[in-house]
Amino acid sequence: MKSKPVSVTLSVIFVIALAALIITGAIAIPIYCRFFYYWQIKPLGLEEVSGASYEEIKEAYNLLLNYLTLPGREFSVGVFKCSESAIAHFDDCKFLFNLNLGVLVGSTAVIIVLGVLSKLKIIRICRPHDHSMCTIGALVSVLLPVLVIIAFAAVGWDRGYELFHNIMFPGKDNWQFSWTADSIIQVLPDEFFMNCAILIGCAIVAADIGLVIYDVESRKRRRLKNIKPENGEKAEEDEKNLPAET
Repeated sequence: MKSKPVSVTLSVIFVIALAALIITGAIAIPIYCRFFYYWQIKPLGLEEVSGASYEEIKEAYNLLLNYLTLPGREFSVGVFKCSESAIAHFDDCKFLFNLNLGVLVGSTAVIIVLGVLSKLKIIRICRPHDHSMCTIGALVSVLLPVLVIIAFAAVGWDRGYELFHNIMFPGKDNWQFSWTADSIIQVLPDEFFMNCAILIGCAIVAADIGLVIYDVESRKRRRLKNIKPENGEKAEEDEKNLPAET
């Protein structure tokens, strides 16, 4: 009886860590997979819009992402211009990127530790109605894209984009770039960020589907494992009841 509260507490921690891992992992995909941006340079017509070449746009994006994701890098966007106000916004983004990475690494560590301790039977993770807590974590994580989709559907992309920035950067308006003073925004259009949001949502859903399938298959294996001994015992009894050969 004493172990039950501990098991429930650890199970809740496992669910929260797994949901955080799924969400931050999905967010990390468009951040660290730079080719996702490269693929969109020509389809979005960024060369025509900005007047810069494909290589100049690619270099500017790489310099910006280096600043946002790597320590000790000087801010630069190549041939493009960026005001002090815009640079301050990128500093805010850098903090959020690092926060996302920190949560991703931390939640991964928690999942690994709890998983190993559970395998070694040092702790016990709850299985409500014989369902893995992975399924619960998947259901929790899928709430984010569902809520975002509902919100954007209700207010529209432009208004939703504005609300998102007001929530993530409260009391600031430096995310509203000038087309001329902050020419970097010419190669960071709304369509790119919309595609990032779609990619993140798809990654979360794909991870959740994978976890649910894993749970279903695990339940099948456990049931078969429980049935086999009974069949084995029955077969042994049948052999004993067979008449002796003459």
